[in-house]
Amino acid sequence: MVAERTYALLFASSLLVNGVGCALGNNDPMIDPPPSAPATPEAQPTTSLRESLRAPADLAVMADAETSFVTLTAGHVPSGASKAVEMAVLGGDLDVHTTVAGLLVIDTLAVELSDLEVPAAFVPPEGIALTGVIAHLDGPKAVEAEWSADGSTATAELSLDVVVDWAIRSEDGEVIQLSPLVITGMTMDVSLARGSDGHIAAHLSGLSSGAFWSWAGILELSDLSVEVSAQR
Repeated sequence: MVAERTYALLFASSLLVNGVGCALGNNDPMIDPPPSAPATPEAQPTTSLRESLRAPADLAVMADAETSFVTLTAGHVPSGASKAVEMAVLGGDLDVHTTVAGLLVIDTLAVELSDLEVPAAFVPPEGIALTGVIAHLDGPKAVEAEWSADGSTATAELSLDVVVDWAIRSEDGEVIQLSPLVITGMTMDVSLARGSDGHIAAHLSGLSSGAFWSWAGILELSDLSVEVSAQR
């Protein structure tokens, strides 16, 4: 009788030990595994302006009177009188990209301008208006650029030729298309920057000193200054 009781106790102890072992092994499908530590998000690599411009970027020229405008001097040749004139920028396009060597390439620059009203005192008897004015480059221009250490900004200086498409509108409404005007050797400063949000902003400042167009010995245009802002 004692032996049977001893065997029963040993058997029960064996069951308890095995049960504890199974619990420690977490083989019960009803028991959830311990939660894993949350994954640390990987930092997203930032793209610099220099890298992002490896693909051509199309920027819209801003019709902003504070940052985009054109000034020039209109002169009445017979009298020697002159007048400072400002033309508004109505819009346009600026396409840029960079090369592997870091050159900045202006693929396209086209700027639409407001009419230039010339008073009757300069062009009698009724005056005229230069209308349909669009200034653009004669082709792509590549230039050495100076890049910031992180590649987020660039500046460049270049000399380029600008083509102006335009027409004359008389007081009676007649529009006569003029031959394209080519302004040679305009100096231009270019700056570009890329923000942390990926937006790209550009500003161009151009200057052409001296007379660049005259008409019928009466009207002369000179001292052209250009300010253009663009963004994407």
